[in-house]
Parts: sequence; C-alpha cells; structure tokens
Amino acid sequence: FDLDGNDRLALDRTNDQFSGLKLFQIDLGFKMEASAGNEGNLVQLHKAFTLNISDEGALTFDLDTSDGHFTATTGNGAVTPGQWADISVQYDGFEGKIDLVVDGEVLGTGAATGTTTATTGYDLILGTQWGTSIKGVVDQFTMTTPNSELETPLSASGTVEEVEEVDAMMDDITATPETALSVSATEEAPTPQAIETSAIEEPIAADEDDDNFIENLFDFLKDLLGISSDDAPTQALDLAPYAQHADQEAFAKPMALFEIVQNTGILPETAHTDGMEGEEDEDPDYNLAA
Repeated sequence: FDLDGNDRLALDRTNDQFSGLKLFQIDLGFKMEASAGNEGNLVQLHKAFTLNISDEGALTFDLDTSDGHFTATTGNGAVTPGQWADISVQYDGFEGKIDLVVDGEVLGTGAATGTTTATTGYDLILGTQWGTSIKGVVDQFTMTTPNSELETPLSASGTVEEVEEVDAMMDDITATPETALSVSATEEAPTPQAIETSAIEEPIAADEDDDNFIENLFDFLKDLLGISSDDAPTQALDLAPYAQHADQEAFAKPMALFEIVQNTGILPETAHTDGMEGEEDEDPDYNLAA
C-alpha cells in the first residue's frame, strides 16, 4: 500500500478487536521513501497509540493506557530510506514494557503498563488521522493479540502459588491409595499404575472399601477366566498378575483371555483344552495357540 503523504488506509472503528488491550503486537514491512523532509505517522489509533518515523529514520511509539502516557524510541537510522525494513511494535502490559524491533533486533524499549481504552471512537489508520503522513510503501501489515478469553499469564497474575498448591494436591492423590481409588471410582476405572503403586510403594491397612474393591476385582477375573468355585481363594490370588495388565477400560470391556495370556505369558490352570489329549496338554505353547 503506497503512502503518498495524503492518502490513508483505515480499519473501521466499529471493529473493537483492536481496543481494550493490555497485550498486542504490530508487524509490518515498510520501505521509506528517500526524499527530503520525509517524516510523519506510519500507524495511528487516536487516543490509543501512534507510530511515527522521523526524517532521520528514528521510530517513536506513543501509547496511552489506563495508567497514563508512555513512549518508546529508537536512535536515528533505525529505518533506512529506500530499503525494506521489518518493523515490530510489541506491547506487553503484564511485563510492563514496549519493544521496538527492526529486522529482528530490539532497537528501542520503554516502560509501559495499563490497558488501551475500550472504545476510542476512531479508526485504526495506516498513515495518519490528520495532516501529512510518512511517505513510503507498506507491506504485510498485521496486528495480533491473544484471544480476550485467555487467562492472565502466570508471570503477572500472581497465581504461581496456586498452581504449586494444585501440584501438591495431585502429589497427595498419587501418594494415597485410598484417595486414588476413590477418585477413580467416580471418574474412571483405576489405571494399572495406580494399582501397582498402591500395592508396592505404600501398603496400608485394608478397610471395608478396599475389601469390596478386591472382591469385585477377583469376581471379575473369575468370571473372565471361567472359575466357578467361590471356595478357591488361592486360585483367585493366582490371578493377581492379570490385573496388572488390564487397561483402563478393562472393567467396562474385559480383555479377551487370549490377550491376557499373550501379554503375561502365564497360562491359567483353567484354560480350556477340550479336544486335546496326551502330551499336548502339558505343552504351554500348544495350549496358548489353542
């Protein structure tokens, strides 16, 4: 877009996405016209911000927020007439600063905080609202800001302690088998890791809930493997290794006997070998295939 000093490109004021901001970035390519006395505004939103370029190639960014007026500048020669420059204005009210970046290098910075006015009543302009603008060519103009629904960054919100507290709570849940089982019961079946951790890392005294859980687990395994007798606690305990290989959906959709045997390498004594006679019954590989 050619700026000849008198024309301008405007984004209508009814687009309120570029107002009421505490964090934004303006990026554009600009080739400043090489002519005497060429200076003026490049980007402007009246009552919010203005990016100006001097005839000596210095950038000045003025920002008005709820906290007051702020300015960031570069030295002369930040922009060279007749040459393309990638210009970036980066305002971060959470960090409290403005950075002026040219061709990837920070050439100017200034302190700034607060939020731009919610409704300026003016258009966002490439060029200037009034008078004569800088002369040159604009390419690839963008203005970006996080979605308004995004939460405040942790570095500025003071919620780091809250996050650490949540982490500590999660550690407690992991370390306490009763709690882990209770959470699993209301949301989803306990994972194999939770079962193993409960059994190995921190043994606890069994209570009524634990007994019910174990009974339900063994009932499930007995049904899955075809054990009909309720008087075989030793046989039921022999099934414990299979529990370690059940996935999270095992209780809703039991794993096939073949899968469990294949994963564990353990052949239960109750495996069906109907139709097989003689020495084949004693061959685990043959039984597994069957």
